[in-house]
Amino acid sequence: MVWKERSVSAWGGQDTEIGASIAGKLARVEPNVNATPDNPLFDYILDSGGKENRVWGSRFLNLQLTKGDIGRNVKIKFDGYGKAQKGKNAPKMFRVEVEE
Repeated sequence: MVWKERSVSAWGGQDTEIGASIAGKLARVEPNVNATPDNPLFDYILDSGGKENRVWGSRFLNLQLTKGDIGRNVKIKFDGYGKAQKGKNAPKMFRVEVEE
């Protein structure tokens, strides 16, 4: 039996700098641990040259990426934070490009 170590790093958290980007093939989409029935969030797993990167989901990313994009090359750029609604965290804003 052959074993292959898997290593996953996270991208898109609070320490992500405005203008930072990540690219790779969308390998899979998984439910985010903070998801609720009212706010289903997903994490996007990118294969970037043999290394898996977990992009922390957000409502804004949910609108731009779907499970139908699995297998496609994607590029995600962090554009900063939008305007926060009263009592809520400011939404993370992303620009997403998908190779057609």
